[in-house]
This record gives sequence, C-alpha cells and structure tokens, in this order.
Amino acid sequence: MKPSIFKIFVSGIIALIITISANAQWTPDTGENTTINDASGPNYVPKIRTTLDGKFFISWFGGDGNLNMNLQLLDFNGNELWETNGITVSDYSQNSFVTDYSLTTDVEGNAVVAFTDVRNGVTNTMVYKVSQSGEMLFGEDGINPSPSVVGEYVPHLTVTTENNVIVAWMRETDDGLTSVIQRIDEDGNRPWGEEGIVLINDTAEIQNPVPVPTSDGGFLLVYYIQTGPFFSPNRYIYVQKYTAMGIAVWPQEVEVCGFTKIPGFATLQVAADGNDGAVITWYDDSNDNALANVAVQHILSDGSLAFETNGVVIGRDDNGSNNFNVIPAAIGTTNDIYVYWSEANGGQSQFGLRGQKINTSGDLQWGEFGKELIPLNTTFDYPSGVLVSNDTSYVIYEKHTEGQMMNQQIMVKALDANGEEIYDGDIEISTSNSQKLHTDHSAIYNNQFAITWEDDGNSNTIKAQNLIIGDTSSVSTGIGKYEYNIRAIEIRADKIFILSPGKVNRVDFYNINGQVVQRNNIISEYEIKLSEDLPVGIYFAAAIDRIGNTIQVLKFSKH
Repeated sequence: MKPSIFKIFVSGIIALIITISANAQWTPDTGENTTINDASGPNYVPKIRTTLDGKFFISWFGGDGNLNMNLQLLDFNGNELWETNGITVSDYSQNSFVTDYSLTTDVEGNAVVAFTDVRNGVTNTMVYKVSQSGEMLFGEDGINPSPSVVGEYVPHLTVTTENNVIVAWMRETDDGLTSVIQRIDEDGNRPWGEEGIVLINDTAEIQNPVPVPTSDGGFLLVYYIQTGPFFSPNRYIYVQKYTAMGIAVWPQEVEVCGFTKIPGFATLQVAADGNDGAVITWYDDSNDNALANVAVQHILSDGSLAFETNGVVIGRDDNGSNNFNVIPAAIGTTNDIYVYWSEANGGQSQFGLRGQKINTSGDLQWGEFGKELIPLNTTFDYPSGVLVSNDTSYVIYEKHTEGQMMNQQIMVKALDANGEEIYDGDIEISTSNSQKLHTDHSAIYNNQFAITWEDDGNSNTIKAQNLIIGDTSSVSTGIGKYEYNIRAIEIRADKIFILSPGKVNRVDFYNINGQVVQRNNIISEYEIKLSEDLPVGIYFAAAIDRIGNTIQVLKFSKH
C-alpha cells in the first residue's frame, strides 16, 4: 500500500480546538496589544485592509521630522512580513497636518494607497501601489493622477473588477471646491488622459466624492452638491454611475437626499450593497430644531431609490436627543441593513449607542427610535465601525474611564439579528491606560478581523489587535483558537471525506501563513485530495457552509 501523505494532528471530534501557531505575533493580552510601529516621531491615522489571501496591510503617517507614508504587511497570524516598523512608501515633504486618505487592496493582493503631500509646492493627490514583496509597482515616486497647481484634499479609492484603480478627490477652484476622478490601470497608465474627469457645476461645489465598484468594471460615485458657507451649508447627496471608460450611465445624477441641513463637518458614509448598489447613511437637522437625526437611503443598481424621499429616518430627535456619529452600514444575509450611531442628551454631556435594522422595503425592525444598546452615560465615546457575519453584528466602539477622558478602551459589542447581546458583557480589544484615536478595522477573513489605532500611551505608537469570532459560542483574541460543534469532514488515508454534504458547500485548504492554496466546491464528489503539486508542510482543511461560515477545521501535515 502506498504510504499516506498525511500525518493527522487532530481528527473529527465534537468540539474541535486548534492552535494554529505557537510563535505568531497576535497577542491575547489586550492590555498590551500588538505593536505595529513604535519608531521615534509621531505616528498618525492608521488604516488596515485585508488581502484576498488573508494578509493585512496597515498604513499610517509618521516619521522623525516628516509625516511620511508608511506601510506594514502582516500574515494571517499577525507576523510581520517586512522589517520592524514597516517600510516608507513616500518621504516627500508633508504639511504639519494631514487630511484623511485611502487604503485598499487589489485583486492580486497588492496595497493601493492614495494621500496628499506638498512635493509640488501645493497639496496634491498621489497614488502608490505596493506588492507583498515591497516593490513600488507605480514607481518609487508614485503617480500623480491629475497634475494640478492648486490644493487637493481627501482622496478616496476603489479597485474595479478589472483591477483598475479609481481615485476621486476634491480640488480647489475660484468658487470653492470641485471633485476629480481618475482611472489608473494595472500598468500605471491613465486611460482617461492626464487630467481625468473634472466634475463641473456652475452654481455649486462638488465635495467628498466616494467611488463604489460595480460588477461590470464600472463604479458608482457618491458625492455632495453644496452651496453656502461651510458653517451653514446647503448640502444635497447625489449619485452617478460610470462605465470603465468614465462615461456617465444615467441621463441625470440621482438625488439621494435633498436639503435636510447636513452639517459641513459631516463626511459621507457609504457601503456597497453587494448587488451593484450602495447604502448611504448621514445625520442632519431635518426637523430644524438644532437636534440631529440619523437617516439611510439605498440606491439600487438601476439608479432607483429603495426608500422614501430623503431617506428613512432611523435615529429620531423626538425624545429630545441628538443622533449623530453614524458609521457606514453593514448588509445582512437577506439584504437587511444594520446601522449604528451615537446618541447624546440635549446638552451633550451624556452619550450612548443605538442601532437599527431596516428591511429591503425600508421598514424599521427595531422600533421607531431604534434599539438602545448602551444607555446614555458619562463614559461612552463613539462607535467606529461594524462588521456583520451571518447576521451577527460586531460593533466596535470606544469608551473612557470615569473622570479620565484620555484613558480610553476599545470594545466590541456582539449582537444577534434581533439586536440582542450574544455574550455576557462586551469583548475587550484594548484596555491599556491611554488615549486611542483613528480606530480602523479590516474585513472578516476566515472568521477573523483586525483593528488598528493610534495609541497615545507610547508617543503615538500604532497598535493592532485581532478578534477570532468562530461561531456565536466563542470569541478570542490572540492566535488561532477555534471552536466548532459540527463534525462535517474527516481525514481517511490521504483524502478528506465529506461527512455532511448537505452542510458543506466547499472545502478550503490553507497553508501555515493563512493563504488559500486549494479550493474545492462540493457538488457530487465527496472525497477530496490535496494537490500533489503543493510542497510538504502543515496545512488546514476548512469546511465552509453555504453562507460562508467556517464550520470545522482539520490540521494535518503533508510529507
């Protein structure tokens, strides 16, 4: 008999617990967390994105004497894949302050980052693409998507299904601000010409453009049309759809929200709906009583609006409260929309957390005022993000120690589809005694996501922490503790056998770095063999159900 290529470390048991790696960087110590950068000089505004193979790119501004753009790459287990404190993407001259910027990843696992600097004497937008080996794919100096002699601000990125980069940003004009869009292909060319597309409105400013990719290689563009002064603007939200060639699809841009007194400092919150549409959330003073409401609108792929004019109000001020700090929405398995925001009393001396679930018809599922998730108190700060997996919401928020505003903690509240808490108490992400700013999070990959922030406890160190969500019976930080309660697959000789074909949609094979090396959809074959072309080493076989949840993992060694 031919010897088996497998050495089984664990087999199919009722409660399977796996420790993936003993020397990975993610730590279970939420008082310390994982340090991404602790080099001298300030470090500001980190962002984190997941690659298609399960790694994490983290970017930030920082450096000794200049606010360089920096980047680090971690593997699935939190190990640094580049040198300590990452690499410098750009050390060109920067202002003493920075505006927001954008980080994303493309279909080949590269990082794409767009930001502004003053290398040309004024604030201009620059775009860099960086491979996982640290190669600058758009050149050592990056690409200026549309050269300009006037100031530019707050670029937003997306990557299309054809792996083109779409960047959109604001540019100064004699009459205020307009917006510019540019496409950069895989080779760094600009098919729309050197200037790109400059949006024009003869009577108003065009602000905060946010691109959202569509399945046909094009994209939606969401933006403000604004007149009046910054401190009291007349703001409207519009959307236009573009082809990959930059041609507007709809005869007219679609008005998502009319004049409802959206404040000048409120940024657009936009989330793709997974069906070539977008969900847009904002807050305004539509009741004209100096108290804020939260609203949501869903624009469909054909340009029609799913909800009533000016959106559905989901956080009302009828009870004398302010509702604001709304975060981008998340979409559930049946296309329900989950939205979370801050509530404050009239004097804004107490804050709390509220949420709402909206069905596809715009009906409020958690009551007229939404659900009170954290009552008004003197220690809650604000929500910073939400992820939804199998209709479980993981709401990231910050709070502070009573009487110590600069001593903040980062927490996660887990809620089921009815808005009820899953655990006894919230999940601790960071509990150190320090101020924490600019919290950002990755997407969920193989039941794990990561959070990063600027930690002022150690001279603006960049920190990060993972959270393994597994199923709804267990969560953990640190390295690879999984708990599953379904026996769906097992190893026999040199094959994976499917024990529960009605529950298993596919089997993914991962190497020790968390990379998918083989994927098998379960149709009629219930026996799977690991490819003989793969090198020897440790692998994991993950059984995935029909909605994308991992229900069992086996660890084995190929010889």
